[in-house]
Amino acid sequence: MRNSHDPEGKVSGRAITTEGSEAVAETASSRKSALSDWWSGDRPGGQNDLVPGSSGAPYTGRSSWLNRLGLRQGYETTTTIDPGGSVFGRAETAAHEGFHDAVAKYLPSFRDAGDFAPGGIPVGAGAKFLDETGAYAFGRLAVGRVHLLPAAPFEAFMGLEPAERAVVVAEAAVATALGYGAYRLTKE
Repeated sequence: MRNSHDPEGKVSGRAITTEGSEAVAETASSRKSALSDWWSGDRPGGQNDLVPGSSGAPYTGRSSWLNRLGLRQGYETTTTIDPGGSVFGRAETAAHEGFHDAVAKYLPSFRDAGDFAPGGIPVGAGAKFLDETGAYAFGRLAVGRVHLLPAAPFEAFMGLEPAERAVVVAEAAVATALGYGAYRLTKE
C-alpha cells in the first residue's frame, strides 16, 4: 500500500507502513495460539516523527489566553509501525504511538518539556518519563493486557537514555523528600 504523497509508503496521521510484509507472513506462520500472543507482551517497534514546520503556532480567537500560559497549538506527526509480531502487539504499538500523537497535538508544551535540556542536562526527562509511562499503559489497556500494566513504568524508564534516567531518579528523590517534609509539617 503506497501513498501517492510519499513514494516510500509512509502516510501522515496514524498510518502504518507496509515495509517488511514478508516478516508478517513469517511471524504469523510461527505463532502458537492467539492466547499466547496476547499473554506474551511482544510489541513491534514504532516511531513518531514531527512534521517539519507544523509546530507551535500561537492560539487565536477565544483560546488566545492560552498564549499567556506559554501554551501553543499541537504538532502534526507521522507514525510508522513495524509490521512484524502478533496482531495484539501491532495493535498495542498503534495505541502506544497514538497516545504520543495525542500528547503532541493536545499538550504540545508538555511534549516540549520532555525535550528541555539546557546545557545538555535533560531536566525535562520527568515529563518524557510520564509521557512514555502513559503510552505504555494506554497501549496495554487498548488490547486488554492488564496483566502487563505494572511493567509500564519500568519499560518507560528503561526506554530513556542513561542521563535521562539519572535525572528522573533525582527528580523523584527531590519530590519524595519534599512530600515527606510537607507531611511531617502537617503532623506537628
